[in-house]
Amino acid sequence: MSQTKSALMDLLKAIDKEIPPECMITLVGAGDTALALLDMKAPGIHLDFTGPEQDIAVFNRVGVTLPPRGFQVHTWDNGMVFGLQLPDDYLKTSLPVNAGLARIDLRTLHPLDIVVTRIEKLTESDMRDIKTCIRQFKLGKNQISKRARALQHVGNESKFERNLEYVLGLYA
Repeated sequence: MSQTKSALMDLLKAIDKEIPPECMITLVGAGDTALALLDMKAPGIHLDFTGPEQDIAVFNRVGVTLPPRGFQVHTWDNGMVFGLQLPDDYLKTSLPVNAGLARIDLRTLHPLDIVVTRIEKLTESDMRDIKTCIRQFKLGKNQISKRARALQHVGNESKFERNLEYVLGLYA
């Protein structure tokens, strides 16, 4: 079953209603979730979020009490995404999403961070998304190179470097 942004927002609104009134959390969409929040593609079955550790803990505590509505939610703390640690400024550079939520400050990774987090795996779909982000947000070669080199890697660094060179080759 294919998901819609409307279904994603309905899930987030349901979670937002269950967060204690004294709490305000920041939630940052990553991967396909970020692209869906930017209206660049439909969300996938897997929803990916990062944010401050305490905020992710609240989100997870509330989220497990609600029906998943066909989604599988994955979360990471403090800018860790898909085995990569984003630079400390990932929250500052993230883009706000006007979602009308009372207790969730919903954000999406900056398109530059979306690009660099897709480099390691670099599937055909990842390449399409990278090209779309580059074109739509006018991302430069030096921006991508600098941001990619600021990541901390958990995975295969030599594969990441090869894939990065391939992506930077789009500018040749």
